[in-house]
Amino acid sequence: LMATYKGRDAKKYWDNDWKRKWNDVWWPASDFAEKTYPTMQKENLKKILDIGSGNGRDSLYFAGKGLNVTAVDISESAISMLKKENKKNIKCFCRDVGNIEFPDNSFDVVYGHLILHYFTDKELKIIMSKIYRMLKSSGYLFVKCKSTKDPLFGKGEKIEENTYFDGHLRHFFTEEYMQEILKDFRILEINEISLKKQTIGHKYKAAFIEASVRKE
Repeated sequence: LMATYKGRDAKKYWDNDWKRKWNDVWWPASDFAEKTYPTMQKENLKKILDIGSGNGRDSLYFAGKGLNVTAVDISESAISMLKKENKKNIKCFCRDVGNIEFPDNSFDVVYGHLILHYFTDKELKIIMSKIYRMLKSSGYLFVKCKSTKDPLFGKGEKIEENTYFDGHLRHFFTEEYMQEILKDFRILEINEISLKKQTIGHKYKAAFIEASVRKE
């Protein structure tokens, strides 16, 4: 779905981004991974799909906890970094998240840290239907996306509501919009957060919407 936009190749963009910025940098697990793992542990969830895994910092964290991880990212350079770790309980796929296809009821968890805000509303609805299908009954979905309160909101060319193109597409979320795209799930928690310090790789205080939901 996100492969091209106005002649810009998303795969090429993210390949170059990972090569340029992060090839020699390794990050610890994200705070979102650390925040969501206790639920996975408590509910004995073992099989996780990490969409938009990047270089796999969260995939490696979950694998280190004994989970079986399927990591998917559009960037070959990012996936190659993860493959170098050679973890037996991580399967890696270089794919556009918008085009992921795994069998029905494949995963206990779908985990999306800063990935779903790269799609238009139409694309998101297609992706959400796929996630719902791929999750097992009582499976969990954890997602974190850019908020409309983020400093980058409004920068670039407006594509549709709360969606802008500035080198790549960014779709900024409100709590209401997060509830809307998750309407087929049982919503457990939705929070808006603003980091009080700069994030890794960014020199500004970012704002996000986080959600935890379950397939009934």
